[in-house]
Amino acid sequence: KLDYTIEKKYFSLIPSYREDGEFSVGFFGGWTVSDALLLHVEGSVPDRIDEAAILIGGAYTLEWGPTIVAEFFHDGSGCTLKSIALCVARGFGTDQPATTLIRQNYLLVQYAHTRIRDTTLNLTLRWIRDLNDDSNRIISIFEYGLTDRTQLFAIGNVDIGNKDAEFGSLLNYSLMAGVRFTL
Repeated sequence: KLDYTIEKKYFSLIPSYREDGEFSVGFFGGWTVSDALLLHVEGSVPDRIDEAAILIGGAYTLEWGPTIVAEFFHDGSGCTLKSIALCVARGFGTDQPATTLIRQNYLLVQYAHTRIRDTTLNLTLRWIRDLNDDSNRIISIFEYGLTDRTQLFAIGNVDIGNKDAEFGSLLNYSLMAGVRFTL
């Protein structure tokens, strides 16, 4: 690992060589432009440079508490086929269970506000725009701390897109709610 740090800026390169013979270089960096603004980049470049992945963005914290983040994500190994059904049939997004973005290009915007009005209420709103098929996912996350160990939560998703799109082809909306307890 190679690290570079200077006042308000940092950058790291992480070369790796896997047992299967694949070489890649991961990287991340950031620049604290002001107390409120942070710019960041992260990604990886494998042997096949056309499969590189990169996330570029910035976060701005408003004076009264919330943070707004805007990012662009490109995944060179993402699916470019027109129909999302063809992408899934060919195994895109199935190699890693955590993979939720199957296409190549996305715009991501997030609004996060913790401890709203000095309470234990947290709110996160996310918008994901698939730039390849013009579909959208809107996510809302509400959390409320009942005690030091108990938290209520609700997560809602709305997917907007046609039958061939990544968002909207399978689900139009979902809602999950629950109680989280920690020991």
